[in-house]
Amino acid sequence: MIIHLIAFLSAFLIALFLTPRVISFAQSIGALDYPAERSIHKKAVPRLGGLAIILAFGINIAAYLVFRIVIKSFNFSVYWQQNRPIAGILIGAFIIFAVGVIDDIYDVSPAFKFSGQIIAALAVVFFGVTVDFIGSPSGSLISIPYWLGAFMAVFWIVALTNTINFIDGLDGLASGVAAISGIALYIIAIDTGRSDIALLLAILIGSLFGFLKYNFHPARIFMGDSGSMFLGFFLGAVTVQSAAKSAATMALLVPIVIMGIPIFDAAYAIWRRFINRRPLTQADKEHIHHLLLHKGLSHKRAVLLIYVWTFILSAVGISLRFVGGSSRIIILVLFLPVSFLLAYYSGLLDWLVRKIERQ
Repeated sequence: MIIHLIAFLSAFLIALFLTPRVISFAQSIGALDYPAERSIHKKAVPRLGGLAIILAFGINIAAYLVFRIVIKSFNFSVYWQQNRPIAGILIGAFIIFAVGVIDDIYDVSPAFKFSGQIIAALAVVFFGVTVDFIGSPSGSLISIPYWLGAFMAVFWIVALTNTINFIDGLDGLASGVAAISGIALYIIAIDTGRSDIALLLAILIGSLFGFLKYNFHPARIFMGDSGSMFLGFFLGAVTVQSAAKSAATMALLVPIVIMGIPIFDAAYAIWRRFINRRPLTQADKEHIHHLLLHKGLSHKRAVLLIYVWTFILSAVGISLRFVGGSSRIIILVLFLPVSFLLAYYSGLLDWLVRKIERQ
């Protein structure tokens, strides 16, 4: 835990130090997000913030490896076998980061980004990160074929990569939601004995808090696709490796609940574009954060409301991990009216209200 705390503080300070320098670098190479029809900001803002996050993250990973080699006894072959999946997650994360950087600078096509996401996810699976089993209602574990587990892992990782990307629409929104979700996943990783995953999450959370100083409204820098895709990809991969491999019946449900806001927002976006016969890649201003702004909330209040909603979901997800039997059903039943009220207040149910009024 002391190592985790040191890693968190180190990542926080490094991100705090590097982000202003990344702002200057992005401005110098023209990696700017100019205001468009669906934009919230009124002036050009640097959009290479993912570089500050990944540098703080990577520097701390490298420092920890040096610590293991110099301070502790280190057997490379044994360490590799024990941490091969972690290496796969890091390799895939850096691949997706590279794809995001290219998009931040050159604004590439959705097909290019999706191809990069698939390649990065396959790299993670190649190193052994798959869904090995699922829990049955009786509490026993059901083994699944490798091909199915690999498909589920790729689908989940790519899906979460895009959900975080979708929700990155207000200053500090994606970074804050990812940090809150990361804290919940850190608690679960500690509980399941996955200290390796917990360390990575501690470093990521520290990097995000350092970055948030410059990303919160009014933002001096956006994380861009280099940041949002990296966050979604990394959280998707570690949940497969950590939560989805625990011996809990609802282990697969827990990360879904914790990251419910970006997942629901993405599902809602796909649904409305499908029924309106619009391309899935066509951007709009009907995401959760846009609806809150339409309701009259200020930029900061909309972001803070989603923070609170994510915190509640994270608390529910953690509760599902630590309780069993009928207690899980009680928690979900109690949460339903709270979630309904938040959905109603945010404007997600306005279409249903209008339909009822017309009838």
